[in-house]
Amino acid sequence: ALSRDTMTDIEVTDASGQVVGWGKDHLAFAYSYGDGKDKSCRLMSDAVSNLVNNIPIVYYCAANINSLGTLINIVGSVEVQVPNDDLKQFGPEYEKGQTLIVDESNIERFVRFRDIGTDFSNEGRMERQKVFLEAYMNKFKQLAKDEATIVKTTKMLSTLVTNISVGELNDFISLYAESSFDIKLPKTLTLSAEVRFMVIFILL
Repeated sequence: ALSRDTMTDIEVTDASGQVVGWGKDHLAFAYSYGDGKDKSCRLMSDAVSNLVNNIPIVYYCAANINSLGTLINIVGSVEVQVPNDDLKQFGPEYEKGQTLIVDESNIERFVRFRDIGTDFSNEGRMERQKVFLEAYMNKFKQLAKDEATIVKTTKMLSTLVTNISVGELNDFISLYAESSFDIKLPKTLTLSAEVRFMVIFILL
């Protein structure tokens, strides 16, 4: 994952939406110069591509908070180990090291909340997003061959801003269901020269 606070070159537009050049700013601001839809995704994709040595961003997907319930309901719930104490104000179940069931009732709190009054609070949020994504993708793999899972996943496309087609999504699901590995995200990511393209997912 790339932090929203990463300082990098982004395309800057004027009030009419015309690109006027590039400037260094927070990566998250790249999205704000667009239309909140496909143009924003393309601007973000260009900024990320520029950041990772011009590796093309072939696919993009942006989800808003209203999509989180739909996302978790595809698998029902996931079990995670809370990685930090950032949410302990909400109860002892959110203390570091506790096992937590993430479902529709608490997914927004777990993956979105950060204390905007605390410096670098986004880093703690990214830790939680990482453990959630690992748990989610591994559970999704267990269910990926079920017709109901495929139907719910393809229906979710209508709630997203994405250039991924239903056919492409079904291909991704099939490939993942047949793969022989579980998702385990590293703390850091080293990009190999063999990487040909990337997919960007944006949570608004």
